[in-house]
Amino acid sequence: MERSCSFKIPGAETTDLKIALYERKEVVERLQDELNAEREASATSASEAMTMILRLQGEKAELAMEAGQYKRMVEEQMSHAEISFALLEDLICQKEIEVDALEYQVEAYRSQLLSLGCSDVTSFEDVKLQEDLSLYDRSQTPSPELDDDLSVPEEKEVIEQSLESGRLEKNNSLDVYWEQIKKLDEKVKELTEFRDSMQYKTSLSESGINKGEEEDVA
Repeated sequence: MERSCSFKIPGAETTDLKIALYERKEVVERLQDELNAEREASATSASEAMTMILRLQGEKAELAMEAGQYKRMVEEQMSHAEISFALLEDLICQKEIEVDALEYQVEAYRSQLLSLGCSDVTSFEDVKLQEDLSLYDRSQTPSPELDDDLSVPEEKEVIEQSLESGRLEKNNSLDVYWEQIKKLDEKVKELTEFRDSMQYKTSLSESGINKGEEEDVA
């Protein structure tokens, strides 16, 4: 009896083993499919991550190149601005020297006018007008001495002519000095206006550059 039972048990075990083996294969295949799916998902994620990394690296390189170009452009502009400022400062200094020289010449001409007998240079035109009127009245009004005494010596006429010529030369010299002073005053005014305009433009340029630097820092 025991022997017959032993013969039946191995057959049943074989069937059970086949069933278990089939089930095990199904489990292995299912696990293999899941593993393949996970591998495909990992490969896809890795590919997407690599694509994103490459894109970010490209954008970073472009930004670095643009930043380098902007930096070089700003450096060139600052260098050009510094050179322009230096030239403007030299030009302003030169114009200030010219203004000082012209003012010195004006003072010299005024001193010459004072030495010639003009006490007030600003009222020179009025003085000149009065002198011209007095000369005109003198030429139109006959001299009573000449009417009373027609036998005036010729030397007196010569003396009067010499005095008159000296007075005219003095007036002419004063006219020349006065014209030179007016020209110098006009030139000084032009140079002063030019200097002020250059200083104003320089201050505007400096404020613009400082504003740009503050925006870059921000």
